Amino acid sequence: MNQKQYRDPDKAIKNWQEKLAFLEDQKALKSNTEEKNQLKKQIDECHQEIRRLKWQSLDSSLKNKLMQVLDWKVMHENFQDLSLKLICVRGLISSDDYKIVLHDLENHWRDECSSKISLYTEFSIIIRSGKVRDEFEEKDRNSNWSKRLKDYAKKIDDIVDGCVFPKDLDPKMESLISYLSSLEKINGQVLEYLDTRLKVTISELENDFEELRSSLVPSLDT
Repeated sequence: MNQKQYRDPDKAIKNWQEKLAFLEDQKALKSNTEEKNQLKKQIDECHQEIRRLKWQSLDSSLKNKLMQVLDWKVMHENFQDLSLKLICVRGLISSDDYKIVLHDLENHWRDECSSKISLYTEFSIIIRSGKVRDEFEEKDRNSNWSKRLKDYAKKIDDIVDGCVFPKDLDPKMESLISYLSSLEKINGQVLEYLDTRLKVTISELENDFEELRSSLVPSLDT
């Protein structure tokens, strides 16, 4: 049989199913054994082609779903990394020695947090175009996550830039802690969403895999 690759397997399956129904109707009307055998052969070919097309469709779905899992995983790992960096900053600013705090902020905050927020909110850089990016960008537009993350990061940047001497931090510590808390809260919301989408997509992948595995076993009635 010609192993043709269809651009739209679902449409091809429907066409073959319609042909199968027609042949089965014709077989029911025939009384001649030779004609019935010829129709049976064509019916068997229809069943075989339908199985092959279903496998082709499921195989494509499986590959697409796997890529989606990998994309969600990349996003999740990025914001999980940011979460750990923010926790580290909270530990750094807990010191009563503002000289140490300012030094740590100038190094850790700039290199490990501010730059990561700028990078991780540029979705076109960190994730390929496709379903996952489209879905996340839509969610981000509705939730305003990336803009709020960048806004609060900019506020902390301004505090760090404006502190020439350690004592300059004293009147700004309350605001600094508040901005950091806001970053942690927003990042937590992003992580919760990504965690859910990753788990759901993994579950869908497992279901597709099971369906593909089952499709490789010919049905008893074919």
